[in-house]
Amino acid sequence: MPLTYEMEGLIFSTNTTDSTFLESIRMNDSVYIVGAGSFANSIAKVLIANNIKLAGIIDNNTEKKLQDYTPIPFDSLPDIRNNEPHLFIIAISIPQYSDNAYNLLIRSAIPESSIVYIPPEKVSNLNQILYMGFMDHIWDKSLHMQTLFDEALNAINDREKEFRSFLIEKNLIDGQSGLLLPNNISSRQGLPERHLFMQGLIQSAQSTSCLHLLEIGSWCGESLAVWCNAITQSGCESAIIYCVDIWSSYFNEGDLNDQNYADSYRLMDSAAKTKNAFHTFLHNANLCESSKIKIITIKGASRDILPTLKSELFDIIYIDASHYYSDVSFDIEESKRLVKDRGIICGDDLELELCNEIEELCLENKDRDAILQPGTDIIFHPGVTLAVSNAFQNVSNYNGFWAIQKESNNYKPHHLGEFAYIDPIHLEFDYMSRYKNCYTKHISDNKDLTSDLPN
Repeated sequence: MPLTYEMEGLIFSTNTTDSTFLESIRMNDSVYIVGAGSFANSIAKVLIANNIKLAGIIDNNTEKKLQDYTPIPFDSLPDIRNNEPHLFIIAISIPQYSDNAYNLLIRSAIPESSIVYIPPEKVSNLNQILYMGFMDHIWDKSLHMQTLFDEALNAINDREKEFRSFLIEKNLIDGQSGLLLPNNISSRQGLPERHLFMQGLIQSAQSTSCLHLLEIGSWCGESLAVWCNAITQSGCESAIIYCVDIWSSYFNEGDLNDQNYADSYRLMDSAAKTKNAFHTFLHNANLCESSKIKIITIKGASRDILPTLKSELFDIIYIDASHYYSDVSFDIEESKRLVKDRGIICGDDLELELCNEIEELCLENKDRDAILQPGTDIIFHPGVTLAVSNAFQNVSNYNGFWAIQKESNNYKPHHLGEFAYIDPIHLEFDYMSRYKNCYTKHISDNKDLTSDLPN
């Protein structure tokens, strides 16, 4: 599974089978990290997690331990120099200290080819480098490590320009906000009407100064944009949003060969394999993040990621990942552990709730993404219908967006009463009338209701 760590407020993620950068480090018997701060600690975590043994930490502050290593002062470098081969990774985020460390290494006769210097101003690109830079470069021992690093940065910049140019050329950018929701990779998540109730849910969850939200299934970031817009426009002081998604192919052969929906599944499958969906998400997440909202991106299957998260951490958990029964059931069961008392578990794609008429149909198709209800024009997700019904006796359902509230390990439907209208930043003009009409009808039907969450 991809290994993911938070680094300086970012997510640093890689896969040991794909990253030539990490493979190149393994070719060195002695790997030293220069620096002992939080940035160096993040680098050390990634290396250690990838089974790369550190030879030591170099820093003049010998009283500060890092990953159980006591730093070696710079004046001990002559002894280190004799241990060949070796690699020195400068991981210092303050420019003057980083430059000073580089100069000390050079003056101690450490060859430039053995130094990886990460410019402090480029630290924010490290997560993208591991995903889009080093993975695509073939390691050559004759190459200077710094050259490899710079080439990776250039590759990232060029690819971003090409990707955006392609979207503009094909007229695939929706709206005026700068969000990328290209139709050619099936970037939409849920119906616009459901996004309305997602915004209402945020307004009902203002009982905490810092809202913790877990999104299981983020795809291209449309749902993330909905959450962030609601948080920004509401009275919520701040929020941390965890986005968990596999961003890789997961459809089974039955879906990919489905006579009705195969084209859509193959479109998404291709977007995952080419990383276009993930690149689009990163672009949109970058636009959504602000001083009020921190976004933590975790790439990996929910089965691998969710068990590692802290229990009762989240105020809201939103489930919209794989729609196969076993996957939805797992996500719901983990969400029960992860959600706070009086927190909300919610999700997408509950078009039909379980009843006797469709129970057998759901059981027969629980490993399919979506099917057509016989004799109707209703497309629904049988795995979601079955999993939600088996997990909860009853849930609130708003046009397919479902929600339930935890109370002392019991669960009750979470009813949304009146809430303020918030203009969606991600919808085209054609969708706006549907969105507003849905809001008007909800307020009319629920004018005497209030949210069940405490103020």
